[in-house]
Amino acid sequence: MDDNRSPFTDVDLTIEDYRPFSMLSLVSLLLSLFCGMLVIVNPPMAPGAVMAAGFAIFVLAWLFPRRRKINGYKMAGCALFISLFAISSSLAYQQHRRKHLEQTAVAFSENWVDLARQGRIHELYQLSLHYNNRATPETDLVQKYGTLTSPGPELELYLKQEPEVSIRQDAEEGQLRTVLTKYEKLGILKERVIVGFKYTRPNGDVREFGLYLVRMDYPTPPGPQWYVEGLVNYNPKIARQLTDQQRGTESMPEDM
Repeated sequence: MDDNRSPFTDVDLTIEDYRPFSMLSLVSLLLSLFCGMLVIVNPPMAPGAVMAAGFAIFVLAWLFPRRRKINGYKMAGCALFISLFAISSSLAYQQHRRKHLEQTAVAFSENWVDLARQGRIHELYQLSLHYNNRATPETDLVQKYGTLTSPGPELELYLKQEPEVSIRQDAEEGQLRTVLTKYEKLGILKERVIVGFKYTRPNGDVREFGLYLVRMDYPTPPGPQWYVEGLVNYNPKIARQLTDQQRGTESMPEDM
């Protein structure tokens, strides 16, 4: 038997058939796997997967004219697939999460309107405060802020704010419609959703206002908390004033 032939195949195993392996393709695969794992743990890390995809494309472009002489082209292609999968997964997750937060904000806004309609001003005012500035659950809000007929200074100012006054007067007769939601990322622990409303009063007057809602991440407990960061009366334009508590500096729990 010819010394240059294998007993298991009829392919010549001469030195001319040997193709060196590209270390770039291996690095590309490892980088894609690493970035893909980061995206699974933390979806906002998608820029890392984008970088890995760019590197994989570079390796593929470099190997393409050399693929008959150097091994690793398929491995680089696999690296590109993993990177693109990680990117698409991250985008899908973030889109789903954004939609979920917008829906949660709308539900929070509708609860806010219901409290105004029912005249539950003490609870309504609490929602306009940062979590750490709110009264504890066992606190008697009437004793803390006063009654609606004899309010303390904080509640007295809040009782004059629009559109809360009109919504409370109209009760269930007013018609409310959500016209827009807008998500904004403010930081690592802070996100904002703007919910725009069109409110039609029983007499036919139409008012437009927007609630600026903030979701703040706290350690568990209490976990994520929402509050009304601000309210803008667009039509008609009616200025609002902040109480001392609403001006309070936001802080995190001591055990964070």
